[in-house]
Amino acid sequence: MASSYSFSIQIKAIILAVTVCISLYILDNCGGRDPYFRKIEDYLQFITLLYVFTIALLYKDMRLSLKQLAISLISVSTLVYIIKYLVNAKRPNGIGGYSFPSGHTSFAFVVATMIHKRYHLYYAIPAYINGTLVGYLRLFHHKHHLQDVICGAIIAIALTWRIVSRKES
Repeated sequence: MASSYSFSIQIKAIILAVTVCISLYILDNCGGRDPYFRKIEDYLQFITLLYVFTIALLYKDMRLSLKQLAISLISVSTLVYIIKYLVNAKRPNGIGGYSFPSGHTSFAFVVATMIHKRYHLYYAIPAYINGTLVGYLRLFHHKHHLQDVICGAIIAIALTWRIVSRKES
């Protein structure tokens, strides 16, 4: 039994290390040197979904985790888009409206908060780094103001924390 537990810890450590390395690589290349990274925040918000699926598989907790994740994503997205419609704030680049709050950032922080509450902060650190990176890139590419990103994250964290239940050991 001890070797099975040790193997599980090793797998989780590998997943954590790979996620951190990918996030650091993206952060290092997001300065516009690589054209691939100019719109990466459009895809980066979904990387943590793969991460949460992997954790749920390792914990044999896929069904309830996905249900809580779906409820959280739908609830946060609905609230964010209602606020976007009501506020109709202009984007810093002047293209289009609906800047406040950031939907990309809120999506990434829903997933990070779900991992944090359901499993452990240890597993959520790469997801929070990823969410922060998504928010930074939205600012970097002049898609959002700082308050858009911060409020998107706060809405996601607050609502998801209320929806998701902790995984019992």
